[in-house]
Amino acid sequence: MQARSPANIKGIDVSHHQGAIDWKKVAADGVKFAFIKATQGTSFVSPTLVKNAKAAAANGIKVGYYHFAEPDQSPTAQVDHFLKTIQGLPIDLPLILDIEGDNDWTPATANAFSASFMAYLQQKTGKVPMLYTGAYFAKSKLTNKELGKYHLWVAHYGTDDPMDNPTWSRWAVFQYTSSGKVAGIAGNVDMNVMEMSFWTEWTNPQKVEKPVDKPVEIPAWKKQDHDELLKAGLLTSDHTASLDEAVPQWMLFALLNRLRKGETVPQEQQPTPVPKPDPEPVPTPQPPSLLEWVEVERRTALASVQITFGTAGRGSGTLLPGGYVLTAKHVGNGIDTIKVRTKANGTITASLVGVHPGYKGEDGKLVNVDVALYRVTDTKLQNALPSLPLSAQGVTSGQELLAVVHGDTFGKVKRGAVDRPSISTSIPPTPWEFDSSIDGNPGDSGGAAINQYGEVIGVIVQETPVTVKISGNWTRVNGSEAVNVTHSVVANWLKQFL
Repeated sequence: MQARSPANIKGIDVSHHQGAIDWKKVAADGVKFAFIKATQGTSFVSPTLVKNAKAAAANGIKVGYYHFAEPDQSPTAQVDHFLKTIQGLPIDLPLILDIEGDNDWTPATANAFSASFMAYLQQKTGKVPMLYTGAYFAKSKLTNKELGKYHLWVAHYGTDDPMDNPTWSRWAVFQYTSSGKVAGIAGNVDMNVMEMSFWTEWTNPQKVEKPVDKPVEIPAWKKQDHDELLKAGLLTSDHTASLDEAVPQWMLFALLNRLRKGETVPQEQQPTPVPKPDPEPVPTPQPPSLLEWVEVERRTALASVQITFGTAGRGSGTLLPGGYVLTAKHVGNGIDTIKVRTKANGTITASLVGVHPGYKGEDGKLVNVDVALYRVTDTKLQNALPSLPLSAQGVTSGQELLAVVHGDTFGKVKRGAVDRPSISTSIPPTPWEFDSSIDGNPGDSGGAAINQYGEVIGVIVQETPVTVKISGNWTRVNGSEAVNVTHSVVANWLKQFL
C-alpha cells in the first residue's frame, strides 16, 4: 500500500463556484498543481476556466482539467463540448474524467465511457492527454482493479483513508478534504496530493521523435525500362520525376511492350473525336450537413418554446420558419390562443392555424394524429425568430436524437435514440409514430425530437417505456412516443400551411 508522504505534491481542484483567486498567493502557499473544472456533460461551461488556467500557469502552477462525466449523454457530445470550452488552451494537459458514484456507474460503463471519450478526443485533435479516471471513494461502486488501464483519482469527504484499503491502494491524485484553506482563495477549497511518480510523468513527458518522411524509392526495373524507352524514342520527354505515380507506370508497360515487338517509332495516334457538349446540368438540392451535437443543442434551445394557456395548461413546442409553432394537439386541445415563452425573445402570443383532422383507416375508423400548428401573431416577429426546419431524412432505428423541453424545468436538454421507428403493431396501428429513449415527463408534450442535422423529426406526445442496451444487457427505461413529421400522413398535412 502507498502511504501519503511529504514527498507527495500539494495541489487543489477548483470548481465553477470558486470566487476570485490570487494565484500568486496560491503558489506562495506551496500549491504545485491545480485541476480546473472545464465542463459538466454538455450543459455547463465554466465562466472563468480560461482566465484561471492562464493565471495559474503564469505563476508556475501546473494546470489540468477535470470534466464531470454524465452517463446519460454520449461521450462524443461531451468531447465536442469540452473542446469548445477550452479553446485557446493546450489540449494535451492532464484530464480527470470524474466518474461520480452517485451517478451509479458500473465498472463496464465507466471503462467504456472513458475509452470512447479518449478515442474520440484523439480522433478530433490528434493528441492524447494524460488520463485519470476519477471516483468518489465514499459513494462509488468502482474499485481500483475494475478501472482497468486508467489511473485512479480518489476523492473522499471524511471517509476511511483509501491508502488504508488494499482495494484503493493505487492512486494518482488523492482529494483528502473539501474544507481546506489556501492563501489567495476565500473560503474552503478541495485539497489534493499527487503521487510522486505521476508528478514526474506530468512534468517530464516522454518526447516522441517525429518520423522523417523518406523519399520514395523508384524500383530499379522501372528506371531501367524508362531509360530504354527514352533512348528508343518512344518517350517524348524524361518522366523520371513522376515514375512513382500510377499513370506513368501503366504507360511504361504499354510502350515497353511495343518496343519489344520491334516498333522503334511511336504509332500514329487516331484523331480524337470531338465530344458533343453535355446538356446543361440541373442543380440538385444539397443534403444538409451533420452538425456537432453542441451546435444542435444551441439551435434547439433557441427555437424551443414553453406553451401556456389559461391558468394551468402547459406544454412544449418548436418554432418553425415563418413564425409557426409546432406542438402536440392535446397540449392546447384546439384552443384559439396560446402564450409561447422563448429563450431569447420573452413571451409571445400565437394563434391557432390548424389541428390534424386524424387518419381514416381501411376499416373506416378515424385515428387521432396528435399534432397542431400555431403562428406568432406579431407579423414583425414571424420571420425574425430563431427556427428549425422540418426533416426530410426519415427515422431510422438507433438514430441519436436531442430534445429541449420544458416539463419540470424550462429549457431542459434530453438525449436519446430511436427504439422503434414505426408503431404499426399497436391497436389501432399508428405507423406515423415512433418510440425513443428520450425520457418524457408531463409538460414535455409537444416538444421536438431533433436529429443531428438540426432538423425537427418528431413531436413528443406521451411517455412510454422503451428497451435500450446498457453494458451489453437489454433494459427497460423511461422513454417517449413521438409523431414522425416525415411520415406522409403528417408531412402532407403540414405542407398545406408551410
